[in-house]
Amino acid sequence: MDTLIVYGIPNCDSCRKALAWLRANGHNFLFHDLRLEGPPEASRMLGWCEKLGRETVLNRRSTTFRALETSDQAISDDTDAVNLIVRYPLLLKRPLIETGTHVIAGFDPDRLTGLLSHA
Repeated sequence: MDTLIVYGIPNCDSCRKALAWLRANGHNFLFHDLRLEGPPEASRMLGWCEKLGRETVLNRRSTTFRALETSDQAISDDTDAVNLIVRYPLLLKRPLIETGTHVIAGFDPDRLTGLLSHA
């Protein structure tokens, strides 16, 4: 299996649920703390936008997004979305869970089971 990476922040409820689920089901993973380690590489996030769509990768419902100037909220393409996440890492949908070839955004045990069965 490819390395499983969970991108998130420790105090996020969905991230905590995902980490607890992974541990309870015996899965090894790396946790990438967006606050401490910053955002992933832009090229990686562009790939996620291609697979999931930028509206899934970018968390428009976050307080961080709502606090942005209207001009910063205007996202016209994947590159705009990624550039905004690079500037504000907490705009990444959490948790974002990646194996080498597959990725899901948000915690859903059924989708996570499917992801891990294909990894």
